[in-house]
Amino acid sequence: MRLSKKESAYAAYQFDQRLRLDYPQLAGIDEAGRGPLAGPVVAAVVLLPPDRSDDLYYDSKVLTEREREAAYASIMTHALDVQVGVIDSDAIDHYNILQATFMAVRVAMGQLRYVPDLLLIDGMNVPGLDPPQRKLIKGDSRSQSIAAASIVAKVTRDRLMIELDRQYPDYGFAKHKGYGTAQHLERLAMYGPCVAHRKTFAPVRESLSVRQASGVNEVRALQGACSELYAREYLEQLGWKLLEKNWRCPQGELDLIFAFCDEVVCVEVRSKKAASVHEALRLAGESITREKKNRVRQLAEIYARNNHVDPRRMRCDAVLVGFSEHGERGISHIPNAM
Repeated sequence: MRLSKKESAYAAYQFDQRLRLDYPQLAGIDEAGRGPLAGPVVAAVVLLPPDRSDDLYYDSKVLTEREREAAYASIMTHALDVQVGVIDSDAIDHYNILQATFMAVRVAMGQLRYVPDLLLIDGMNVPGLDPPQRKLIKGDSRSQSIAAASIVAKVTRDRLMIELDRQYPDYGFAKHKGYGTAQHLERLAMYGPCVAHRKTFAPVRESLSVRQASGVNEVRALQGACSELYAREYLEQLGWKLLEKNWRCPQGELDLIFAFCDEVVCVEVRSKKAASVHEALRLAGESITREKKNRVRQLAEIYARNNHVDPRRMRCDAVLVGFSEHGERGISHIPNAM
């Protein structure tokens, strides 16, 4: 029978209590951020009081964001000691991710106010530590001390990624926390790596190679793909439902097709880059020629016939995406543009 979170947390607490018979002062150690393409790796060391258990001191991957935040607040209030080590992307590239993780653990250990009798470490042995240590596979689900460290490391790193999102808003760090999601890879292809990216990680390294080798046409293609992504996200936030992306027929292609209220809307996405966002949006609007309007209307009629849509329910909009030379972005939606 699968245990509930509460039952699992109590079992992890009992595991630590048995160890405390021989090692009264336990320290749990875990890390967050070994796999992402960007941002730091964070290690946490937590010493919990032996007389306190909490239903939320459990594997951070199982907890919801709200539960993690509540557990983090409880740990910071009641733990005997909590320390973190943060190693940035430059050091990760220089030393490799494993050595950087070891460094983060040693930084956190060096700040402890107490000397633990035993270190419980999730899934690894860390060289260069004085107290005896025990590697525990899946330790964040077996030991409450490690679980607490996993929560502190995860919450700390997530907050750092939200701050990086404010500094580099084009990449979506607040949403994916630097992991290699489809959205992150699309943004990476569009903008190339920023300071926070790990240049030695394969997708980032390949992005650098592509940008160095690519010509103007490829850069434009990447800009177009990302512009469609921005347009799609913008309209979906307004409650529109995506029906088709890059719908093709022998006569041509429609960028995006949405359902909104009782209408089916074909969306032509146009993007330009200029000295300012305002200038880029103006140029994008001017690129919608009479020929372009006629072609989009023709394709919309074909889509309506092929999909048994009443033509009176069809309309053709435009979304303009402007990029400045300083990395700023703007979006303008023009209903019935075609």
